[in-house]
Amino acid sequence: GDTLKNYLLGHGVLRCEECMALLSPILDSLVVIHDRGFIHRDISPDNIMLQPDGTARLLDMGAAVDVKNSKGRASMLVIKRNFSAPEQYMESETLGSWTDVYAMGATIYYCLTGKVVPEALERGVRNTPLYYDPDLNIPRHVTIALNDALKLQAGCRIRDMREFKRRLSGPEEPAGQKDDGAEVEIAPEQDQIHRTGRRGKRNALIAVGALCVLCVLAVLFYAFRDSGSAAGSEVESTAVAEAGQTNVPAGQRADDGGAPEEKTVEEPTAAQNEQETAGASKYVDVDEAELIYQETKEGNGIMLREYIGKDSYIRLPDEVEGLPVLELGVFFFSQHETLEGVVLPEKVEYLGWFTLAKCTNLKEVELPKDLETIGENSFSECPGLRRIELPEGLKSIQDQVFEGSGLEEITIPSSVEFLGVGSAILQIPQVKIAEGNQRFKMRDGLIYKDGNELAAVPQWIEGKFVISPEINAIGGNAFYRTSLTEVEIPGSVRVVKPKAFSEGHRLETVKLGEGVEELGYHCFAGCESLREIMIPRSVRTIDFNAFKGCVNLKTVTVSKDCQIDEDAFDPGVEINYYD
Repeated sequence: GDTLKNYLLGHGVLRCEECMALLSPILDSLVVIHDRGFIHRDISPDNIMLQPDGTARLLDMGAAVDVKNSKGRASMLVIKRNFSAPEQYMESETLGSWTDVYAMGATIYYCLTGKVVPEALERGVRNTPLYYDPDLNIPRHVTIALNDALKLQAGCRIRDMREFKRRLSGPEEPAGQKDDGAEVEIAPEQDQIHRTGRRGKRNALIAVGALCVLCVLAVLFYAFRDSGSAAGSEVESTAVAEAGQTNVPAGQRADDGGAPEEKTVEEPTAAQNEQETAGASKYVDVDEAELIYQETKEGNGIMLREYIGKDSYIRLPDEVEGLPVLELGVFFFSQHETLEGVVLPEKVEYLGWFTLAKCTNLKEVELPKDLETIGENSFSECPGLRRIELPEGLKSIQDQVFEGSGLEEITIPSSVEFLGVGSAILQIPQVKIAEGNQRFKMRDGLIYKDGNELAAVPQWIEGKFVISPEINAIGGNAFYRTSLTEVEIPGSVRVVKPKAFSEGHRLETVKLGEGVEELGYHCFAGCESLREIMIPRSVRTIDFNAFKGCVNLKTVTVSKDCQIDEDAFDPGVEINYYD
């Protein structure tokens, strides 16, 4: 895909309905992120990626802040000129959802007008008004919403993303009134976005009926639990951990469709029965009333957005309201205090950002066989998680998925085509790549992609590192948080990909050989010790935030033909040009 910024530069502004159709899912995702106490802090058109299917995805949660626990304070300033709110420039100011509202407002303003909002501090000094070209036919309710989202004083600004989306969606009307004066009942905004399985009286009656059935089943269960039923005592513990697999009666196998076995089944011991029954009973099925969910954008399934129950071992439903569960939203289980084990729905294809992040008591996860993508930080900071089996068919493992987890071993399936975790994957003591994987190989403790791209280097390496001339690219996050102080990159390397050396706090010197052409976004971001970098004439592109946070970098020299993003370097870096 391409960034939204590049698309707009090539195709021009978006019509209002196009803009809202494209960015509404991002607004919804930010609602969930904010509800969990986080803010993004780095929203802009160059941080939104357009996917091949026409959807948009907000990138880079690396600057996200837990404002709930930090009381609205951030340890490091993150500023994007023309998109950052005024409070982001001052350490003393409190950040919150309103901070992201400003950035999202500036992004939508850019999409609709083709112009950036003047820098926040400049607006405060010059009192520069926002301008909307009448020829663009931007609806009045949209310009009013944008003006209120871009207020310089945080207290006067639209406070949250849910309200911002509502204001953008249509002109405000008196409660319970349409334009024609007819009275209507207006559902709360949250109910329109987050359905909880209760649709009017019909679903209420269904819920009551289901509760009665459950009560009857519970009575029957306790009545017959101690009756010595063979079916209840001979359930294999592994069957319980597999989504969609039912208990297997004695004399039958799980993989033969229920056909009788020819050999005699040995009677399990009392100890085995007790252990297996305990394993079976610890997982409880989640009721729809414990879930917040909505239909997917395509309308072919359900996205689960939040689990509000408190059980420790749970099995999520495969279907909700007759539709298959296909996605788990961002922060779905994040910071859940009691969760220890979960069986995910069998048809889920995508795990959103931070799905199970910071579930400190999590020990067991069964992933669905149809899973294709594990989103950023999905299992980060889960110290109790020791083992996880990734399914064959998995295609993409994104940034920082397992960072800070307690995993002791992992096998990358042969189907994986994208491995964005970089160096963090090698924090796991035993990493294997399944035979048959055509993209990734391990040699001498390093991971390579397609033979010549260096994809992951252990974080513990330190001192000087000279990259082999056989390498033609450095993968995203390949050297993330390594302890290197100096690195030499040969001219055989054409591309240093996004975040390749990010957060390398000890890195002081970088030497790029003649032949390097592209420095991706955030490739050296957060390398605060970096003082010297040799950028050869061959470098033609330096992407946004490539050297963001390199506070000790004072001067660089580049080719006059080099395309440098306006946010590639921190303010104050002197840029010189070769003769």
